[in-house]
Amino acid sequence: HNPSDSNGYITLAKKENGKFIQYHYRPKNVAEHLTEWLGYDVYYSQNSFYTYKRSIENIRQLRSLYVDLDIYTKNLDINWVLGKLEHEYYRQSIPEPNAIIHSGRGLVLIWLIEPVPYMALPLWNSVQNYLLDTLKDLGGDSKAIDAARVFRIAGSKNSSNNANVRVEYRSNYRYSLRE
Repeated sequence: HNPSDSNGYITLAKKENGKFIQYHYRPKNVAEHLTEWLGYDVYYSQNSFYTYKRSIENIRQLRSLYVDLDIYTKNLDINWVLGKLEHEYYRQSIPEPNAIIHSGRGLVLIWLIEPVPYMALPLWNSVQNYLLDTLKDLGGDSKAIDAARVFRIAGSKNSSNNANVRVEYRSNYRYSLRE
């Protein structure tokens, strides 16, 4: 999704020589720095922060919901999972996601929401937990649902299997958190 309409700071991060390196940019400046971040194991934050520190306490706006499906841990075929989501989950137990990141060994489902302040975190956490619980049989990762999470960015590579990370955009609609 496009972080340029956000305020606060967006985090770009990458693993280099076993270390996690992070930089924080004003949303309007992310695009001009993006080429510096191409390569292996590159990540970005879904939500924005008040300051140069990516932590729950510094969340400025909650801008999306997400579930990381580690389908490789369940030995599931990606096309089977995509079909199952389409026919048994979307518009039934969960809304259709706005985007799906093909992360190399799994999928990240992303739902864009109208930005809400940090004070909405309890409701945001409840919705995150509902989405995770609903998708746990498809490899939903309980360690990847916090508000300060970063996910792989399209155009980068996953070093674990040399796969290109890509994103499938499905809709620009923004859900309300209560929706």
